[in-house]
Amino acid sequence: MRTKMRTSLWRNVVCPVVVLAACFLFFSWNISRNGIAQTYSDPIAHIRAQDEAFYTNAAIRITHDGDWLTPEFLGRPLFSKPPLLMWLSAVSMKVLGIGLFALRLPALLIGAAGVAAVFVWVARVGGIGTGLIAAALLALSSIWETFSRLAYTDVLAGGFAALALTSVAVDLNVEKRRTAILFGVFTGCAILAKSIAGLLPLLALALYCAIRKQRPRYSYTLLAAIVFVAAPWHIYQLIAHRQYFWAEYVQFQLLGVGTKGMPTGEFRQSPLFYLQRLARLDAVVLLFGIAGVFRFRKEPSQILALCWIGITGLAILSFQARNLPYLAFLLPGLCVLGGLAVTKPFYTAPVLAIAIAAKIFFTSLQPSAPPIEGAKAVRAYYDLHRDAELILAQPDDEFYSATIPLPHVRYAIVDPGRLTARAFPYYVPLGIVLTKEQFLHLPAFLPVYEQNLRKWSVPTTKAVGSTILLSNADDLSHLAASRPSTDFYAPADWPLDRIEQTHEIWRYSDRRVFLLSRQAHYRIAPALPPGW
Repeated sequence: MRTKMRTSLWRNVVCPVVVLAACFLFFSWNISRNGIAQTYSDPIAHIRAQDEAFYTNAAIRITHDGDWLTPEFLGRPLFSKPPLLMWLSAVSMKVLGIGLFALRLPALLIGAAGVAAVFVWVARVGGIGTGLIAAALLALSSIWETFSRLAYTDVLAGGFAALALTSVAVDLNVEKRRTAILFGVFTGCAILAKSIAGLLPLLALALYCAIRKQRPRYSYTLLAAIVFVAAPWHIYQLIAHRQYFWAEYVQFQLLGVGTKGMPTGEFRQSPLFYLQRLARLDAVVLLFGIAGVFRFRKEPSQILALCWIGITGLAILSFQARNLPYLAFLLPGLCVLGGLAVTKPFYTAPVLAIAIAAKIFFTSLQPSAPPIEGAKAVRAYYDLHRDAELILAQPDDEFYSATIPLPHVRYAIVDPGRLTARAFPYYVPLGIVLTKEQFLHLPAFLPVYEQNLRKWSVPTTKAVGSTILLSNADDLSHLAASRPSTDFYAPADWPLDRIEQTHEIWRYSDRRVFLLSRQAHYRIAPALPPGW
């Protein structure tokens, strides 16, 4: 009896805590090495983690303005994702101060908790050794590790999904009230992290119960917990910012991107997009997951894991925007299924160690993401302490400029076809996206934009002119001539006629220049955190 109690204590309490702590230390090691948005969110396509700049800007604004209900980016509501990540990062930075570790702490914790959840799930069936193998699979996953080290919503939502389904794996007949409450709370948190993608655990549970022909005993408690956690913020925004919330959260993000892909054409890839990336980045996890399918024994834990994988796989394939971070939802399920296929952990562990060592070796041969040249340029500009508006033409900084306390930032892009205006049609009547002509005559248009913004429950005009659409590179000279007190950052090969009287040209590099206003004054700028 005592032996069983000790084994249960080790399996259910001690080992999960050790796994959680070890993974947290592993994921947080040298986390400030890469600056904001520097990491590749897709190392195969060399796509940077640009979204981190959006969430960072919103989280910092929360800490400064105290508006916790409506996150903002450059003065406009940010409803592309629910606010849980921004809330948690803001709380972390309120407590620890603004810095990369504090910013990324929520993803670190939930990423480590997701690994611990996988351990608990598998260890209950196969023992501590098998649970450690499954946990190691996830902890050493390139994709899971990467997004556990970024202020991104994907591991946050995937980790909460893992915790939700692990609460079911501990009570496979879903008979306890505690299971219903935990599942509901974790699923609600997943929804607050990643919108309707957070419903995937609920769909997986529904499929599991349908296969087993059972119904959760406390199903109403479960649903009530989800609603209690996820619904209030959504209801508030539907009341407070009905038009903006519907336009961005529903029409653009869910119906637009979800059914048609990115409006700019990004990520429109074949259905093999995810399989190719799994094979190249996390082949060990993929192989173990396949082994789990072949060694399927129709045990309840395996059925639940397979339901998770099936629902998640179908969902990310149905969502037309292909994006590597979405695999964060799939990886824990693959690791669980692969871990449950291990019957002799003593013999499997060396094979896993060799496979992971080979993976680490070949991964080390690949170059890491180089620094963002545009971010380095903007950081150098910040150190000039200029008290002037900055317009970035054809920006190459991955929106890093939005994460530092510059007086006012705008972005100008060459877009003769007005693709940006068509992609975000609701930005046009609000003046968030302007043509060059509209921007040059902004005082005449501003009352109209102010009126439209107030109708959409946006009380300020800070977002007006956030993006300026240029017909060609020549338009920059017209902008500079009309804004003598504004600084500009632009490609060095653009024509820069008629600006010498109003601006001084600072050639930062062979490819980029700053046009520094001769009217600008200097200011005392706060120091940036190390590595920022």
